[in-house]
Amino acid sequence: MLSNFGMRMLIGRMHCQHIVEQFYRLLTTHTDQLLLTHHITAQHSHRTRINKCNQYKLSLRTYCSRMSRDGSTRNKSVPRVLEQTQYLQSLLDDNVQKDKLHYLSVEEWDGIFEGSSDKLRHDNIPLRLFEMLAFSTDADVSLELARSLRDYITKKGIQHSPLALDTGYMVLLSKQQGQSTLDELLAIYDDIRSQYDVLDSKSINELILAIIHTPRWKDCFELLEMIKISASPTPVTYSNIVLGALIHGDFDIAYQMLDIMHKNDMYIYDIVYEAFLANNDMSSVECFLDYLRENGTIPSSKASILMKDWFQRQYGKEYEVKCETFLSKTSDLCPHCKIPLEMLEPIREEEFMAMREAFINRVLYRKGDVYINTTPKELKKFTEFLHQSGPFDVVIDGLNVSYNTKRKVSVRHRAEIVKSVIRYFVKQEMRICVMSKKHVLNSWPRDILDYISNNATCFYTSNMDELRDHCFLLGPEPGATFKQWQLQHQIVFRGKTDNKLIFRWPPKHRTTIQRTQHGWHIPYEDQELREDFKPPHSWLCLQRLNAKPS
Repeated sequence: MLSNFGMRMLIGRMHCQHIVEQFYRLLTTHTDQLLLTHHITAQHSHRTRINKCNQYKLSLRTYCSRMSRDGSTRNKSVPRVLEQTQYLQSLLDDNVQKDKLHYLSVEEWDGIFEGSSDKLRHDNIPLRLFEMLAFSTDADVSLELARSLRDYITKKGIQHSPLALDTGYMVLLSKQQGQSTLDELLAIYDDIRSQYDVLDSKSINELILAIIHTPRWKDCFELLEMIKISASPTPVTYSNIVLGALIHGDFDIAYQMLDIMHKNDMYIYDIVYEAFLANNDMSSVECFLDYLRENGTIPSSKASILMKDWFQRQYGKEYEVKCETFLSKTSDLCPHCKIPLEMLEPIREEEFMAMREAFINRVLYRKGDVYINTTPKELKKFTEFLHQSGPFDVVIDGLNVSYNTKRKVSVRHRAEIVKSVIRYFVKQEMRICVMSKKHVLNSWPRDILDYISNNATCFYTSNMDELRDHCFLLGPEPGATFKQWQLQHQIVFRGKTDNKLIFRWPPKHRTTIQRTQHGWHIPYEDQELREDFKPPHSWLCLQRLNAKPS
């Protein structure tokens, strides 16, 4: 029976689907192995619904934000959206004075749109501008201005979706105070619900975003079920429901939604962190941090700033809080408080075997998935190969390692990269297996092939690039074990400089939020989409400096 203790997996750049396939192969032998591959972000992961539009730090979410919630925007379109947003904002700034953001007449709007730039079709400009106002994060957006633009679009007969106009207007109303705006919002909401038995997911998300700010916020659960008729709820959907629960003080529902997000490996949006911190209650904030720690959630850089500011504000009078960012690359000791980070615990044998069983039954042998192309014949061939030729200390994905550089280089150069990596482990007196496609190795220079065959054992496979990212199929507990195993056993080959190979070795410390005697260590990421095998290097050290050690 395979033991996980000491088993290693060396990772370069690769799709997550490669990891899954190679992992199964690691599970079919009695070896102590290490897999070397090429590091490529998992573009086909279900998590790619998350769009990186927020990297541009727009003051107005507008159309960019709306497409982000759909997951329909591709990165290449973001600059275009940004350009259009800036144009619309300038159109407003140039024609409407800040102190006159009142209800504008049709004639006044005609004057604003007259001679508009050809950046957008003329009919689109009023619609895009309304959307920008409705989904703006600016608290000073004029309700009267947006209401007049909504009426203008209707009166001018501009082709539009009445539903989209109503849901956008509801979102804007939800940001206002007062009984009259609440009554108007609920009247529009009731009208929409009476007209439509089923709505599209985008409209439902906007209804949820509006209704969570009202006493009828629990209607969002009916809307959530409606989404499931035609689509899967997104992280934004659940994040907004968590926000609604926190606004109304229902922490039980908030954590129920967070549990669902965790089970489905969903990203927690920054509005959730902001909502927890808005309570200004230390016990609820620490409870939330403990929850994130237990589930291995890594906050975003923006969320880390929110937490840093909150701790400084909360402890400002009573404590001096040291909120510093440090990079944990080579040391397990915090350079600021000198407290060591918690060490990783080895995976228990029973956990490992449960993960192995789940992987085989839920992922590899799952029927009806056109992307799973590993045949029983190939698996049998590989198993026999391992029993006959193993055990190995290191398994190298030759194809992906050879493509560790984005530069256009010769076939010989790529082959030399693999040769240099093999030579490194030969010097460590390790037994090496190189996995690759046969036609790729056969295209390499003969002298390099001779070196490889003399120092490593080769296994040829036909489908190293076919399996998609199905790690999430493992389920919560096996999935968490897989990520922990992955983190502890993957080493990234970063390249070669001055004839020196550069590796990123697995961390010895835990990479989740950690509670110390007088504070917290909080890791964070600069991006929403993070490879599970990539440990975070940025941390916040939050410590009460004048607390007396016990």
